[in-house]
This record gives sequence, structure tokens and C-alpha cells, in this order.
Amino acid sequence: MALPLWGCGGAQGDDTEPAATPVRVVAALPASKPQSIGGSGTVAYERQSTLSFRVGGVLSRLTVDVGSRVGTGQPLAQIAGIDLREQLASRNAELARTTRTLERLEALSETGSVASAAVQDQRDTVEQARAAVAAARYDQRSTTLASPFSGVVLERLSQVGETVSAGQAILRVADQDSPLIVRVPLPAQDADRIAMGAPAEVRFEGRPPLSGRVARSQPLVSGATGTRTVEVQLPPHAAAQSGAIAAVRFLPTGTPAQSALTAVPAEAFVPRSGDTGGVFTIAAGRRAKFLPARLVRFEADNAIVAGLSPGARVVTAGAGYLKDGDPVLVASGN
Repeated sequence: MALPLWGCGGAQGDDTEPAATPVRVVAALPASKPQSIGGSGTVAYERQSTLSFRVGGVLSRLTVDVGSRVGTGQPLAQIAGIDLREQLASRNAELARTTRTLERLEALSETGSVASAAVQDQRDTVEQARAAVAAARYDQRSTTLASPFSGVVLERLSQVGETVSAGQAILRVADQDSPLIVRVPLPAQDADRIAMGAPAEVRFEGRPPLSGRVARSQPLVSGATGTRTVEVQLPPHAAAQSGAIAAVRFLPTGTPAQSALTAVPAEAFVPRSGDTGGVFTIAAGRRAKFLPARLVRFEADNAIVAGLSPGARVVTAGAGYLKDGDPVLVASGN
């Protein structure tokens, strides 16, 4: 008569092999081509400036219009600076007065009638007056707006007779010798996938596409939109105008060769640390075998990994409960 096994000593149970873990398996597939990233942006010259006055006043002269060619240092606009001229005259008069006082004190100091400290105080007063004159002259020169480079006027934002404030936009000018770029705002996670120098396709409505290159990516994320701006440089002599809207498509780069990537169900990837981890396959004797693989990205319900050959049978359901070498029971219907 057979005795029940539970009557035996517990020491034998420690060596008992664990029960097989039920699992499901699928075949790993070659990864699909990575999806391109798209967005729309605005064309601008790389060197483009919005000009304004340092001081406020009434706009009295505006010598250029949209499309005008301008040279470096060419006067473009002027504001009536009556108050500034009066201010300069007043400060010049103050400088002359303090200088005369200094000369008088220096003469008295030679006879001992005035202490040397009083003379030094007056010298400091003269220096302050000179600085005030220099500041007034700078303000006076600031009533004329000059072009910072040779180029063309893109936009005229004010009219003669308007009262303009300091910093108010008057003209927008561009250096036409600088390259044309397209500034494309993208979600930060998409911008992170685009490498410097990567190709980009730029399309304007009703025209053939242009081939551009990623020139730079702004490192800061906009707090208002959560986007980062990627700049695409257009080819030389591209038929595009500043301010035009373009549709841009990027192909992410900087990942392993596409032929080396494999797609597995997301639940098949077992993470370890960071993007490292792997998958379980079925070895001889229906044992789980862990194969290291590197996670490249998640795509829909799949994990795209590097280091795994297409066609490998990987464990999906049950992978999270396995250890290397565990016995497995493959469910029917796989």
C-alpha cells in the first residue's frame, strides 16, 4: 500500500523542481520602418532683425519701404528729438559751469584759501557732468535708426507722424546673403529624436519638395507650448520667401540600422536597468532562456529592440514570472 507523499519529511521538498510556468510564445518580427516626424514652420533668413529706437518720440522720417535694399549703417528712420537736444544743451551748460567753478577753486587752493578736499570734490562733480553729457549725446544719436547690415527691408511696422516708444518695432530687415531657414516647433520628445545634420523634406503648397538639413535645435522647451524649435536650413538659392509657411518632415536618425531592429510584443520585453533588459525564449527541454536585448523605442503595442534576431520565439504572457532556466508549459494555439 502506497503512502501519501505529504507524510514524508520536508527536506525532500526543497529539491523538488518547481512546476512549469504556463506561457505563450510568438515569433519576433523585423521592425517596421520608423515613422517620420512632421510639423509646420515659418521661413526666415538666418540673419534677420527687428529694429527699434532706444528712446521714444515722434517718428519724423522713414526713408525706406518694404523691399528696399539697404547698406550697413544706412540711416533708415528718425524721430524728432527736441527734448533730447534741449537735454544735451542743458548738460553741456552744466559741464561748463562746473568746470569754471573748478578753475576758480584751483586758483584759490594755490593761495591756501580753499582746502584741497574741496577742490577734489569739485573735480568729481566735473567728471559726473562729463558723463552726463556723453549719455545725452548717445541718446541724441539714438534718434536715428541705422541698418545693422546690408540686406532688404522685409516689413514696415510704423508710419511717419506716429508717437513711438522705446523698443517699439519700426522695421524688420534681413541679410539676404544669410541662408534661409525654417523654424519648426515640435513636441520635446520628437525634437529629441532628430539629429543635427539630419535630412528634412520641406514642402510649400503647389511646389515640388526641397531637401533641407537640420541646422540646430533649441535646447529650451517653451513653457507656453511645451515645444522645442528645430531649424532646417534650405538649400542655396531656394525659391522661398521669409514669412512663408512650410510643411517639414524629418526622418529620425541616431538609432541602430533598421535591419538590426526587431519588434516583439511590449509585454515580452523584461526590463532590467534603463534601456537594458531582454526577452525569454524557449530552450531545449522546454526551459526558459533569457536573451539580453536593448530597448530602442515603444511603437504602438510593440517594443522595438536591438540584439534579437527576427523569427526568435519569445515568451509574451508569463514572461514577468520567469527566471533563467525555469521549466515552462507552452500553451496550445501558439
